[in-house]
Amino acid sequence: MCRSAHVRVGVRRPGSGASRGRPTGPPGRETHHVPHSYPHPHPQPCRRPDGAGHRCRRAGPRGAHGRRAGLRRCPVRRRLRSEGREGHDGRAARPASVSGKARVSYAFSPDDEIWFTVDARAKPYSRPLPGTKAPDGLPTDAVGTIHYSHRVAATGVVYNAVAEVDCLSTGGPVATVTAVVTTSDIGNANERIGLSVYQGRGRDGDRLGFSWGVANLDMGPDQQPYQPVVGTCMAPAPFAPVLRGGFSVHHVELEAPKTPGR
Repeated sequence: MCRSAHVRVGVRRPGSGASRGRPTGPPGRETHHVPHSYPHPHPQPCRRPDGAGHRCRRAGPRGAHGRRAGLRRCPVRRRLRSEGREGHDGRAARPASVSGKARVSYAFSPDDEIWFTVDARAKPYSRPLPGTKAPDGLPTDAVGTIHYSHRVAATGVVYNAVAEVDCLSTGGPVATVTAVVTTSDIGNANERIGLSVYQGRGRDGDRLGFSWGVANLDMGPDQQPYQPVVGTCMAPAPFAPVLRGGFSVHHVELEAPKTPGR
């Protein structure tokens, strides 16, 4: 048994409270002397499948004078919360995401002004693939948009493109995103592009990589090089440092398939 605490219950009666030498609550409330056990005699089970078999124990009172008792920081819940996975239905309470706007420095065009705006959110198993081993879709399915612009310093011409996100994968502060171009000034509509994002820590600034910024080549049957299609969630390392702005990466572990055995 821990030391008892004062908890406000019931309706205040004349002659109670301070007249009896006890701490009082606000008008209309009476303070009673109620003992509490520690730990709580009825532990609360973790709500997530990951916490199966683990029971979170309710903390005792934080102090006297009617302070509200709260849940002790359960390490399992703390881990799930940090990963954004404390939902009630087995899904992440907050999906994986990448967002932000930044200007990057491109080594091959150091004077050009290149901006990327990213707004991508995971939406697992939202793009069905009938007739494949993943009929319900992929855990990396995602939605959102990417906008990028490139102002050529020598001419002042600005090129723009907008793409629809179709895939997102995260790992700590790093993410890869792919999207299919919907509108473009450079004639690459309907092509998939790939971005990688690194959210820096402290003095280590953000970085971004884009699939057309480095060689994406393969050799054909005739041994001639060609540019292959960018696959979903495929992107180079984030090679370009951010000059202005920045990105935020929210990591969530991949969700298991909906269909057992898939």
